[in-house]
Amino acid sequence: MGEEDLLWLADRAEAHDVIVMSDDVHADFTHPGQRHRFLLDVAPSVSGRTFTFTSPAKTFNIPGLETTHVIVPDGVLRECLETGLRAAGFHNPSFFSDAATRAAYRESDDWLAEVEAIVAVNLETLRRTVDRFDGVRLVEPQGTFLAWVDARGAGSEEDLKRFITDEAHVVPSYGTDFGSEYGGYLRFNLACPHSQFEEAMNRLLSRV
Repeated sequence: MGEEDLLWLADRAEAHDVIVMSDDVHADFTHPGQRHRFLLDVAPSVSGRTFTFTSPAKTFNIPGLETTHVIVPDGVLRECLETGLRAAGFHNPSFFSDAATRAAYRESDDWLAEVEAIVAVNLETLRRTVDRFDGVRLVEPQGTFLAWVDARGAGSEEDLKRFITDEAHVVPSYGTDFGSEYGGYLRFNLACPHSQFEEAMNRLLSRV
């Protein structure tokens, strides 16, 4: 989200007196020239009603260790969170998640640079592939290893599934997996070996 969007969100939150749960788990993975903006950096006025969630799980591929950070500036909200976590049986992170988190942020810069390079190459491959299809456009990502494609102009989701999955044997995430309003969108995971991603794109191109 851009700064204007975040300011609008903060204004609505204050106007309607609601709590904001800000999911920033992809914040560590931005593309060149981009910078992730946290809500509290843009609108510190909502610090008393905001929970900010970050995690090494996405960027460093350790979701199975279930490690996350919750930033809660407000003392009352923080106490409520701690009470809820204790009641639910969540206490300290496991030994493995603690060690992995430290290693991710302290010792994994070279590994992350390699992943970012692979994602950049796969993104360019996806961009070239999308350009070959009418009624389809890439939603240019600002970060993460996920890329969205707007294929609403290429037919219904049923048509897309028949062409992409049934015929080309490629399985992206389909938009309606995330809500009916995303019908016609596709989500591709770019965090895989380039040879594998290129094969998937060639399968699509073979159906043109």
